[in-house]
Amino acid sequence: MKLLVNILNFLVNHLGIDGTNVSIDNVDVNLGSRVIRTDNVQLYEGQPGFITLKNKEGTEYASIIVFDLQFEEYLYCINPRGRISASNIDDTNIMGMAKKTGDALKEVNRWQGAEDPWFGLGENGNAARAYNSGKFEINGQEVSFGENDSGGVGFRQVLVPN
Repeated sequence: MKLLVNILNFLVNHLGIDGTNVSIDNVDVNLGSRVIRTDNVQLYEGQPGFITLKNKEGTEYASIIVFDLQFEEYLYCINPRGRISASNIDDTNIMGMAKKTGDALKEVNRWQGAEDPWFGLGENGNAARAYNSGKFEINGQEVSFGENDSGGVGFRQVLVPN
């Protein structure tokens, strides 16, 4: 028992471990194949070069919330049912941005939540919009689809302002 007390005193007094907090300053931490656990998640190197975040039991991937996510080359989903989704709040959107040469980032597409959600191209989706209901617009004018003279599907009308 005295050995256990001595070990605990050493941990508290010399390593900053007091049962609730660990203080590690100005040192590198090498965990090897070990896991960092909190009450609800665990963080570890799942495959060489990949950081894995899973639930406490390690059976399901956990979520992560960040303000800004930057990546070097690829963003891809390893699940065949993957998705990119806007927040589940009315009127939210996701914008795709691209750098205009010699200028700032410009909106090139948008997924917009609305009574009839839509996907748009161009600033504010003004160039073209495809609505969840099936409606389609180009330059603010509705476009309808139907059979063409040769029996194929094509544009029936396109109204473009002068």
